[in-house]
Amino acid sequence: MLNTFMRAVLLCTMMLALAGCIVSQSPIFDLSNGATDLPTGRFERRSGDGKFTIEIARQGSLYIYSDGDGRDTTILSFHAIGEGFYLVVVIPPGRPINYGVVDARSQDKLPFTFLECGDGTPADLVPGPDAKGPDRCVAGDRERLLAIANRYKASMMANGIEASTLQEFTRIP
Repeated sequence: MLNTFMRAVLLCTMMLALAGCIVSQSPIFDLSNGATDLPTGRFERRSGDGKFTIEIARQGSLYIYSDGDGRDTTILSFHAIGEGFYLVVVIPPGRPINYGVVDARSQDKLPFTFLECGDGTPADLVPGPDAKGPDRCVAGDRERLLAIANRYKASMMANGIEASTLQEFTRIP
């Protein structure tokens, strides 16, 4: 019963975290060319007041993110944007693809944030600044997505990301 409850909490947390993100129906980046130098293993994921244990495993140039028992999995692909930061392609099964940025300068502590998008997001941080409604948030241009990711990287380096949107993954020995 507790495992079912924890899975439900994790799923609800992920759904809330994904609301208002930059999305696409197909990957903007070549998944076969993803970075393979990120750490794997068990991590404690902190988001706000919540803590969960998750597992990250690498299969070729892709990573598999799971809740530990392998039932809830997401595919990840990492693409270097410099100075130990990566744009992350987040591919949840049956849902649109999302994008984020991870700070991998430390192999033991990985801060992560989704690329957010909404009505109030400045035009230079959305993929479709001239589009209306949810179409503003649909990624289609690789270069524009990289520019947005680099803006997030600069904010993360300056500790300018709001704590409520930041997730931390700490390696469990």
